[in-house]
Amino acid sequence: FTTTSGSLSVSEDTSDASGDVQVTLTTDTTVATATITASFNSGATSVTTTIASTFGTATALNIVTEPAASGASGTALSQQPIIEVTDANGNRVTSSTATVTASLATGNGSITAGSSAVASSGLATFSGLTINDADGGASTLLFSSGALTTETSQTITLAPPVPNKLGVGVQPSAALTAV
Repeated sequence: FTTTSGSLSVSEDTSDASGDVQVTLTTDTTVATATITASFNSGATSVTTTIASTFGTATALNIVTEPAASGASGTALSQQPIIEVTDANGNRVTSSTATVTASLATGNGSITAGSSAVASSGLATFSGLTINDADGGASTLLFSSGALTTETSQTITLAPPVPNKLGVGVQPSAALTAV
């Protein structure tokens, strides 16, 4: 017996009365396809079958692409986060359509746009995610979805927003003084 993935153990090295041989395939924890070939009569006869392992139940979130490490308050982050939904072994659950929500884990201000993304094929791609912090500073994001294990982003350093108005509190005197 041979396999292209995992390992094989044979419970009997000869067939039983009906000609069956029991074989156990043990794979690692990744999603994979294994081709098993059994050869008989010194290799003169062989049988091949393919077995596919799949992902388990969704249990956690994992950051695939971190949000930008810096940006301007009130402006969409230049690099938007991508979050994957995974099983207990870290395999992407490609059937997941979970809604992933971003919230501030640390820092001041608020998320003013793009705070959620719906997974497609197990990936939630954010768009327009914007943090508004009047003073600027450091923040981290917490990504969550129902009972799934959450994930926290790297630190994002925000510059204070750029003023868009100039106000004059006291009008200057109209008189000019020569020096």
